Amino acid sequence: MGRHVILLLVIAFVGAGCVLSKPLATVPSGGPRAVLEAPTRVRIRIVQNITLVQATLNRDHLATLIVDTGAQSTVITPSLVKKLGVVISADSPRREVSVVGGHKVEMPFVKLAVLRVGDARVEDIEVGVLDVTPTSKGIHGLLGADFLQQFRLTLDRSESMMRLEPLR
Repeated sequence: MGRHVILLLVIAFVGAGCVLSKPLATVPSGGPRAVLEAPTRVRIRIVQNITLVQATLNRDHLATLIVDTGAQSTVITPSLVKKLGVVISADSPRREVSVVGGHKVEMPFVKLAVLRVGDARVEDIEVGVLDVTPTSKGIHGLLGADFLQQFRLTLDRSESMMRLEPLR
């Protein structure tokens, strides 16, 4: 595929979000747990109208993620999953997601011990595994609503800041 086609697919994927259509396997019980004591501010980068943020996965692996408020699920690349030492087993849950234009993509989901952005963290979060930006080096996935909806979110593009606050 040409670079422009890949970029259009990424923009379409990000713009439309990843909408969960149906699970292909059961999800283990005991959902994710959000932890944030006080508001936190995190620097963001805007590249071609796409918002990027630094996240920490499993306490010590840094990742650059696209902030995608329309995506139901957080998604990370297969290469990052490998670096984390997480195994995608035959019995890992798989889900079908819809992207722009009604196209469907099936992907495995794995559980991370923790996903942290600034001081905000979600423990025991399941994330999808898919290379959403195959030609863009340095982008490791997208940060979806499964993380973002745990907090009150404010994006201030003029200040290049994202603010996350506890919901309580």
